[in-house]
Amino acid sequence: MLASDAARLRAAELRERARPAAPAANLPAAGAGIGVSVADETQHPVWLDVIVTGFANPDTQGVPSHETFSREVLDQTTADMAATSGFVRYHGDG
Repeated sequence: MLASDAARLRAAELRERARPAAPAANLPAAGAGIGVSVADETQHPVWLDVIVTGFANPDTQGVPSHETFSREVLDQTTADMAATSGFVRYHGDG
């Protein structure tokens, strides 16, 4: 009987965690000057630069990363990923 109670409790905990968090009060409302669209091939160099620059500059909050990678490795890895079939690049319109 205890095992089934524990399983029900665990299922309830998982359902609670799966609920979306309430939106933060300081975020703009959806559509408030923020847009996202698919980037075409002509935008690839700028897209690649933004993505690689972001990964090359780790966050200063939270758990620090113990790994660093050269710009060349990040460029090549990201370009390889973007070249895979079905990969879609997005960019902001706002």
